[in-house]
Amino acid sequence: GNELILKYDGDLVTGFDKESEQAITELNALIAKTSVEVHNQANSVLILNNKKAVHARSAFDPRFDGTDRWLQSAFVSKTPLPNGHVIDIQDRRGLDVPSHAKTTARDDILAY
Repeated sequence: GNELILKYDGDLVTGFDKESEQAITELNALIAKTSVEVHNQANSVLILNNKKAVHARSAFDPRFDGTDRWLQSAFVSKTPLPNGHVIDIQDRRGLDVPSHAKTTARDDILAY
């Protein structure tokens, strides 16, 4: 359809001339102006549509003492998945899986 999809990484996008650099600067300013900070609590969930929302995680210094934040990602598809509920990362043909997706410690679980 005519649905707009947003794919943007401010750390990777660069302009190729002054006009495109200005457009990127303006986009970054709009993102900063309209951003909302969310503080997740323990056992909470935040669901974002990666095709509609620009999001980031704040930097932090890990303590490695069991109290650091622990974030999980999940892949959700509106298309029924073949072979049950697990995606074999080696066989993603026909699935809307991000190219940067990788497997976790268990080779049959998709994470990104």
